[in-house]
Amino acid sequence: MAEYVYAAQSPIHGKGLFAAIDISEDVTLGRLQGMPTEEEGTYVLWLSRKVGLELTNEFRFINHSSDPNCALTGLDVVTLRAIAQHEELTHDYGWE
Repeated sequence: MAEYVYAAQSPIHGKGLFAAIDISEDVTLGRLQGMPTEEEGTYVLWLSRKVGLELTNEFRFINHSSDPNCALTGLDVVTLRAIAQHEELTHDYGWE
């Protein structure tokens, strides 16, 4: 994963995750890693209404966008379109 991304200050919110190189569409960037939790937290990704994953790897810095360039397929992060070097990676958190 390190060859694809880096964390830096984000214009969206706090830290963000950015493309270290140009990345093609439909590339699996890596897998979410973390500990299951039932409590709120800064880096918790809710998998259901009751169970979340407290992320521990670089993917904890992916910010939300209603027009994302990445998606989750299971626990894998996959690009939805080509992403330019230094472009921020985003996914839709599924907020209503």
